[in-house]
Formats: sequence, C-alpha cells, structure tokens
Amino acid sequence: MPRDYYEILGVSRDASENEIKKAYRQLAMRYHPDKNPGNKEAEEKFKEIAQAYAVLSDPEKRKKYDQFGEAAFDSTAGAGYAQVDPFDLFQSIFGGRGGGFSSIFDDFFTGAGGGWGGDRVLRGDDLRTTVTLDLETVARGATVDIKLNRLEPCGTCGGTGAKPGSQPVSCTQCGGRGQIRRTQRTFFGHFSSVETCPACHGSGKEIRERCRDCSGEGRVNRRRTIEVKIPPGIEDGMIIRVRGEGDVGPHGGPAGDLHVAVRIREHEFFERRGRDLICHVPVSYPQLVLGTEIEVPTLQKDSRGNQRFTRIRIPPGTDTHTIFRVRGFGLPDIHSSQKGDLLVSVEIAIPKKVSREEADLLRSLEEISSPTQSSRFSEKIRHIFRHR
Repeated sequence: MPRDYYEILGVSRDASENEIKKAYRQLAMRYHPDKNPGNKEAEEKFKEIAQAYAVLSDPEKRKKYDQFGEAAFDSTAGAGYAQVDPFDLFQSIFGGRGGGFSSIFDDFFTGAGGGWGGDRVLRGDDLRTTVTLDLETVARGATVDIKLNRLEPCGTCGGTGAKPGSQPVSCTQCGGRGQIRRTQRTFFGHFSSVETCPACHGSGKEIRERCRDCSGEGRVNRRRTIEVKIPPGIEDGMIIRVRGEGDVGPHGGPAGDLHVAVRIREHEFFERRGRDLICHVPVSYPQLVLGTEIEVPTLQKDSRGNQRFTRIRIPPGTDTHTIFRVRGFGLPDIHSSQKGDLLVSVEIAIPKKVSREEADLLRSLEEISSPTQSSRFSEKIRHIFRHR
C-alpha cells in the first residue's frame, strides 16, 4: 500500500509551501544516489520523495490529492500530472551551478567535469579510533601520536590503478559518464533514474592493465603515525575530527577524515566534576579540633615543570567532610580560558591499630570529654521531646 505523501516528506497536512519545499530539499540531499552509490533503498526513497513533492508543491495537484488521494493521478483519469524526472526536479530546485547536480556533493565526489558526463572520483572512508588520556593531560593539553593502518595512494601507479606505462580508458558501459540512466514506468508515468555505473563504480574510467601493487585500486594499506592535538579541558566522550587523515579514495579520490574518540582514565586522587576537581584528604581528630594547616597537591606545574602544591588552613572545630574551595586550581574550560576550582574535603582518619600508649591517651581523653558530651546530648533530646 503506497505511503501518504505528507508522511513521505514528514510534514503535516496543513504544511505551508515553504515547509514542503524545505522538507524536500533536506530529504533529497540525504537520499540522492550520488550520496548513496549502489544503495537501492536510498534510490527508491529518492524517487518516492520526488513523487510526493511533485504533487504537494503544486496547489492544484495538492487540492486534488487531498480530495481523492493517488486516484486523482491514475492514468485512466487522464490527469497526466506526474510526468516528472526526479533528477530534473532535483536540479531545478538546487540549480546546476555550472557543473550538474553532483557538484553539490563535493564531500563525496570530485571531478573536472562534474555531474552526469564528467569524470567522477569517490572520496575515501572516514577512520575512527580511540585515545585514552590521563587527567594531567586533560589539564595541560598535549599532542599525542596515534598509530593506525590506512589506505594511501599507490606509489607505483601514482593512484591511477593502471600499470605503469598504460593509462585508464573511458568506460565502455557508461561511455565515461560514471553513471547509467534507467527508465521505468509507474502509475505516475515514466520515471528516469541515474545509477552509478557498476562497471567503473562511478569513475568513468576502465582499467585494462591493472597495477600489480594495488590490483587496480590506486591505493595500498600502510601503517602511519598521526599527530593529534588535544586541547586543554577536553571531556570524556568528545570526538576530535582531523580532516584528510582517513583513507584516500580509489583512483586518486580525496581522503576521508579521522575521528578520534576521547576516553579519560580515572585518577587515583582527583575526581572530576565538570571544570572542578575534588579530592578527599584524611586528617586526624586533633587536627580538626585544634586546627592545622595541610598541603594538598594540584594538577598544575610551576615554571620548572614541578608539581604545584597549595596550603589550606583548617580552623579549630572543623567538622569532618567539610569542603574547602581553592579557586582557579581546577581544569580549564575547553571553550574559554577560565579554570574551575579545587574542592578539598577533609575527612577524619580512623586508625585500624593503635599502640598501647595511644590507647591509654584515648581512654584518658574519653574520660575527660565523654561526661560533658553525653550531658549535652541528653539535654538536647529532652528538649526535643518536651516541645512535642
């Protein structure tokens, strides 16, 4: 059962003319055969989009469609409305720009002639890899070396794919156009479609004497080391795109891109919270009661490259889990020069074992402090229940 035209374009039934045109432009660019070589499903989708737009973009046809559906354009009704070539329609909407409709897809194809009838070269594939960084690298930024295998131009044939001393010739199946045109009859009329030539895979060239080193592909696999710049403050899960460092295209086609996914290794002392860093510093009971000053490491370096420390004053009577904020000692913001803060949580350390002398001192302290603390606690409880 044919789908609803409004559903095909993804618009509502009361969509404006501009909304319909915008939807067509987006979908046509997405499913154009030049962008999806050899993809039959995308090709059929491209035709379907053209059929829907040919009707809904015309006020008279749209009115009839809203009343009678596709029956309004049945050939027996003599309407004759749908004699549309999806590629002609595409070119009329986007414009040829002097090089045919395929010049729109510069990211996917290149060629001197452009469009139907020109030499066409496929862009290489993008490559994806992952790099794991420590928090110190995130704080300062760095340049890392990434080793990978990628396809590069064949040095023997210079990327043509032809045996040295020979040259590619025009493809006999498509006449050097890189595409073949097919015509089929539908209930809308005759539709012409342009497909990538299966013989030359869109290049328009035929290699009769293939290069032995690359088997006619024009590219070979090599191991490379790529330098990738890591900006300070990068976050876990971000992807760095390095243009032109992917696989080179066949027969001299441009290279794709390298996508580097970033993973951040957990730190044994610091925990990241956005731009801020938090750490947990153990202190003793006397230090919290009497007050003290502690030294805390940071991720920053001094002028000599040594790790910087910051000193924090703990006032007398500080509770455990109190957090002290040291401004500007966190991580940099990847989008600005601002830095987060260092959050230091002081937490009482309970020893697992104590000496006999330490135990005697603790018992003496308990005898001195327990009656007072117990009395205060009991009075507080009585006060709570007395007022209920």
